[in-house]
Amino acid sequence: MADNQPRDFDVVLGGDTGLDLVIEALPNFSRQVQRFAKRLLKQQGVVQGKQALLDYYPMLFFTKLEDWDIEQFDPNAGIINPSEKAYNINLEQLKLLFTSKNISQLEALICYLPESSSYKFSGFYDFINLLTNNCQNLINLKALFIGDERENQYRKSRVRIGDINVILESCPNLEVLQISGYCSELECSILRHDNLKTLIIETASISDIVVEMMCSLNLPALEYFELWMGGRKYELNFNKLIKNIKPVLFSESFPNISYLGIRSSEYAD
Repeated sequence: MADNQPRDFDVVLGGDTGLDLVIEALPNFSRQVQRFAKRLLKQQGVVQGKQALLDYYPMLFFTKLEDWDIEQFDPNAGIINPSEKAYNINLEQLKLLFTSKNISQLEALICYLPESSSYKFSGFYDFINLLTNNCQNLINLKALFIGDERENQYRKSRVRIGDINVILESCPNLEVLQISGYCSELECSILRHDNLKTLIIETASISDIVVEMMCSLNLPALEYFELWMGGRKYELNFNKLIKNIKPVLFSESFPNISYLGIRSSEYAD
């Protein structure tokens, strides 16, 4: 995107001509131009604009971390273009991030946690405590990844994930939450979050009760739900799996869901 092009998204589409021009920008090879067009179409394109996204490439319709440019956080440079960058940090850098200028405008954050050979909660609650103490500075946070930096076929991990209530409670404007790690003890008892559009749980270790808990959340804005099952037989049986995801299948929990991905599961068909 050229320097003289808008970097925020307060552009107003000017009738059918303006809408057509933005739709024509979707095949643009520049990720910035495509991302800009996508946001305009989702925010202002009403039915025609959203349908154009689905017709061109359905995955563009959904809000994902890929909507931001991922960049390693440099404490010396601070936060630059907070609406365009997803800053990649570790726990020590997170402490410095909270002292940076423009922290209140930050939209996307990727926090990698350390692994533990003993499956302890290494780093998870350190992150939660930092988030709790500084949530007033993250008023504009829209996307968050927390968990294991490594990625393998079945999402095996020694990064242990615990109670995520604080994340949802502290970030009311959050639209994307992606979790990757050992999730058999993941917890969430929050009843409702009004703005979450995308929920991704990547794991090779998840229990029946966690699946039931995640599928029973009240997320009225959720459009995209991706749940990994670990590439193993379900703990009980196929009927138990169907029972646990029933609130999703019948739109009881997620009335606006458009994508359901049951990944790495023998019963995905």
